[in-house]
Amino acid sequence: MTPTQIKKAQRAMARALELLDGNVSRLARACDVRRQAVQQWIAKGYVPAEQVLSVEAAVEGRVTRFDLRPDLHPTEMPWVTYPESCRRPAA
Repeated sequence: MTPTQIKKAQRAMARALELLDGNVSRLARACDVRRQAVQQWIAKGYVPAEQVLSVEAAVEGRVTRFDLRPDLHPTEMPWVTYPESCRRPAA
């Protein structure tokens, strides 16, 4: 990941935690991992690829895979149909 992508991922993770009232344990339960795993994600600055969709689902799509891992999901693709939970909320 580039430094810019890491910053975007860090902001996304902070937003996800904010949406869960800062509750690391709540995010861990939603992703079926230990609290320490979520703390490692925070320390590293990004969510592992295999957990991106779990985090997205935990916050009901209000933080997306495109924000959490811009290196893996660089842009939304309008020609792809995403499940409702994965769509960005209308501005």
